[in-house]
Amino acid sequence: AEPATAGEAELSGETPYTVNDPLYTSRQWGPQRANYARAWQILPPAGALTDIRVAVIDSGVDFDQPDLAGRLLPGKNYVDSGTEPVDDNGHGTHVAGVIAAITNNGQGMAGSSPKALIDPRKVLDADGSGSAASLRYAICDAARDGARVINMSLQFLTPIGSPLYTSIKEAVDFAKAQNVLLVAAGGNNRTTHQVYYPALYDGVVAVAALTVDNQRPDYGPIGPKVEIAAPGGDDPAPVFSTWPSAQSVRDRCTGFGLPLVQSGSGWYCGEYGTSMTSPHVAGVAALVMSVRPSLTAT
Repeated sequence: AEPATAGEAELSGETPYTVNDPLYTSRQWGPQRANYARAWQILPPAGALTDIRVAVIDSGVDFDQPDLAGRLLPGKNYVDSGTEPVDDNGHGTHVAGVIAAITNNGQGMAGSSPKALIDPRKVLDADGSGSAASLRYAICDAARDGARVINMSLQFLTPIGSPLYTSIKEAVDFAKAQNVLLVAAGGNNRTTHQVYYPALYDGVVAVAALTVDNQRPDYGPIGPKVEIAAPGGDDPAPVFSTWPSAQSVRDRCTGFGLPLVQSGSGWYCGEYGTSMTSPHVAGVAALVMSVRPSLTAT
């Protein structure tokens, strides 16, 4: 640019938003591709933002994960009633980190929203399986308890009008009536590329996947029921997020496309799939709601 002449204002570039979490630059291609840092840069001061409750209906969460300290609500365990919703699978902790891992704490990774509070609703067991009854109760309970966003990184198929279809639809409709934004993984199927329930219900945001190259991965859903796509990754470039520290769960993060990394006192795993895309969208929704909490789910 030409130097300013007398009487002209000097122009300067915008100061970049820096992130000191060590895995952000090297591992978190998703937030970088989606330009999260630009949103973080223009946020009002933290004191002007509103806490947003995000229910993660999944396999629970690791309450000792240092990158989620201060971000976790008590939640509820529907698999083993009366116990804490502790994550014995890893999936739920991974999803929670995408939404709410603490940014700029010099530890691990950066999460989507600085004001997201995770309400862990454990409906999946150590093998990643769960019941329709648990899912129905979790959706309704989360809505009653004040969730603004519900993330469901899970999938099932059932005929329209079946008891399973009707049971979960009633819960979804109940949450929608409470002004809750429901977000779900579109589903992973390398053959049909179809959208699964609960993402397939009207009023649930169905999220498809993109790779680091902005391509649709081979497992990704397609079609008119898909409403948005977000970072989902693949074998060469998975999505990094928080992981439980228990040795039995750490051992689940192994194999090609599932790298396990320690940063500080926390553990982090790379996984890929539409399970990872859904919390990116839920986290951004929580970010927007923290700035303007009067927004409706619609």
